[in-house]
Amino acid sequence: MKTLLKKEFNTHGQNKLLYIVLLVVGMMQVFLARSLFGAEGGGTLAKTIFQDNSIIYSLIATIFTPIIAGVLGYYFISSEFEQRTWEMYFLGIKNKSKILWTKYVVCLFYWIAYNICVWGIFLGLSAFYWQRQVDLFFVWLIPISTTLLGLFLFTAQLSTHFLIANTKVSISMILVFIGIVGMVGETWLIYIIPLSSGFYLNDIDHFNIVENVRLIIQNIIFSIILISTVIKQFKL
Repeated sequence: MKTLLKKEFNTHGQNKLLYIVLLVVGMMQVFLARSLFGAEGGGTLAKTIFQDNSIIYSLIATIFTPIIAGVLGYYFISSEFEQRTWEMYFLGIKNKSKILWTKYVVCLFYWIAYNICVWGIFLGLSAFYWQRQVDLFFVWLIPISTTLLGLFLFTAQLSTHFLIANTKVSISMILVFIGIVGMVGETWLIYIIPLSSGFYLNDIDHFNIVENVRLIIQNIIFSIILISTVIKQFKL
């Protein structure tokens, strides 16, 4: 697995265009959140301006989760279908699922790094440019929740790239999700689909660590079940 991970980073990780795209999308995420400051949607959990802004950021991060998964899915998975290089990957490897797990892990690494970096940019702007009084609890709550409570959503989008060879179709699933969120902004959504911090944090009055951990575990379990099933069903 270590060798496969290193190969994956060497093959796709040196693509400068990937980092440019992630940077552009990240800045769009930050400034879209900024454009919504003061709008309704900070949730009753927020007691300060920074907390309100952070929850709005979390909502936007939820919408951007499948977009980032789509970008990573294209570069690390769909491109293999387009270039017809899957067969080359599988040569000499008995357990082909290792390659698929490797790609999933690498995409997870990039997504976690993306969340940390973009939140860092937002945090820096909040403290030094927008002059907000930063709340240490929210400094840790937002990136952890955005990542761990968004794991199932991220995994679901990546799964479409494993299952659908047509890149246009797999990418279009992003638009379907955004459309659903736009039409259905109901509380029950976070219980039927364990989406992410955006809906959860915006809907609660008080932070409950037990409930938060439950949702995190739920996301992790559902994500493992989903990606395991997808890898078993993978066909060229």
